[in-house]
Formats: sequence, C-alpha cells, structure tokens
Amino acid sequence: DRNRDADLCASCELEGLRGGSAACPLGPRWARWWHRLSCALFDAGTVDYLPQALAIARRVQDLLPGYAVLAAGHSLGAKLAMLVAVELELQAVGFGLGEWEVALRHRLGAAKAKAAAAG
Repeated sequence: DRNRDADLCASCELEGLRGGSAACPLGPRWARWWHRLSCALFDAGTVDYLPQALAIARRVQDLLPGYAVLAAGHSLGAKLAMLVAVELELQAVGFGLGEWEVALRHRLGAAKAKAAAAG
C-alpha cells in the first residue's frame, strides 16, 4: 500500500532519519530492509509532511481571523499536530502520539524544543 509506505517514510523523515535509513526503528530487521526499499520510491518532498501541515494551519488561521485554531491528530498526525502547534503557537491534542521530542528538536530546533518543554 503506497499510502502506508509513504506514512512510514514520513514518520522517519520527521526525525531526520532520511529515506528509511538503517537508524529508523521500524520493527524487525526485515521490516527495516523493506522500509529502506519503499522509501527509495519517494522523493523528500513527498514524505516531508510538515511544510504542508504548516501551510494548511496558516491558511485556516487566515480564513478564520479571531478564532482559536486547535491542531489535532492521531499517531503520525498527532506528531504533526504537535509540531504545528509549537511552530504557530497553537493548542494541540494528540491521540496515540508516542515519542515526538526527537522530531521537535530536529525540525524546529533546540530553542523551540526547550520552550515547548517549559510549557
């Protein structure tokens, strides 16, 4: 399933583990091998979901001035929602979020990660 493969690659891309690198922790060895082959089918722009998520959130803010925007998502979507919320200073709710601090530091930098941790 190409959508599933793209999402798996995107999850690693958020953490700086480009294109199914051996460091991307996706289960047993055979799964990592398959993941590397699958990610080779996508260019970085295809599996880098964060710019698109930020563009959508900014568009919603532009269309609804004066309204509070809540970023929400599940799993990979939750990780994206949290990153969007930190970047745009929104509130967010994530379901099945898992670990996202590596993506936060990698994509938004140490200063924003520290500010987000401080609350």
